[in-house]
Amino acid sequence: MRHAATLEVGLALALALAACSRRESDADRTGTTRTTGASSENQPAGAPEQGQSKEDIDVTTRVQRMITDDPTLSTQAKTVRVATRGGMVTLRGQVKDQRERDIIGQRARQIPGVVGVENQLEIVIR
Repeated sequence: MRHAATLEVGLALALALAACSRRESDADRTGTTRTTGASSENQPAGAPEQGQSKEDIDVTTRVQRMITDDPTLSTQAKTVRVATRGGMVTLRGQVKDQRERDIIGQRARQIPGVVGVENQLEIVIR
């Protein structure tokens, strides 16, 4: 009797360990693919993911270049994160004042391929 109880406990532990170590598939129960990888894990909650189309990547590159090439923007503003999906640009990060926030948003709207700008830039005085 005692041997049977020990066997049951051992079997239960083995099953529990097997269940913990089992790899989940990339498809969830709805049949859609979960996003995995460093790019989504490093983004703040609610941040849109960068679109993977050539157009979205080109728009993001142009907006980033516009920011980094502007000598009137602070070093702080040059660290702004840009993500584009379907031509919609999202700007996140910190700038030193309202002027920088406005300039970056307005100039991003002028980039070819941009359909809209969600300006989430925060003003932080350092």
